[in-house]
Amino acid sequence: MIVFRDVSSEALEAEVASRAKDDFLAMLGHELRNPLAPIVSALDLIRMHGAGKFERELAVVGRQLSRVTRLVDDLLDVGRMTGGRLLLRREPVDVSEAVLLASERVGPLVEDRGQQLVLETPGVLLVRGDVDRLSQAIGNLIVNAATYT
Repeated sequence: MIVFRDVSSEALEAEVASRAKDDFLAMLGHELRNPLAPIVSALDLIRMHGAGKFERELAVVGRQLSRVTRLVDDLLDVGRMTGGRLLLRREPVDVSEAVLLASERVGPLVEDRGQQLVLETPGVLLVRGDVDRLSQAIGNLIVNAATYT
């Protein structure tokens, strides 16, 4: 079967612009990701050698570096989603497991802020989804709560 569509030049231009934006976001995410690994390694080395009187400053740098890393990861995810390359592993997931994974990831931020994260789960609550993406979403909620509390 052959189907003809009448596509306006504005629609084609919008599609081309959208594709260019998606390509730019993907490239930007990769370019930003590359320098983050050596920065994280350098920060770890400074901590290993003893930061002395700069512990507080290093904690700030570490927290901000974690935030930038998460933002870049989110940017890469957007590029993967729009390019159709983000694969979701849909399987039964216990929400408690996703909450625990999220709390482990953001725990240092909460502790650095002098806050306490208390987890209370009602038992097994199964959903069909991707445990990594679900824990990422829950982690983002915890970060926002810690930031604005």
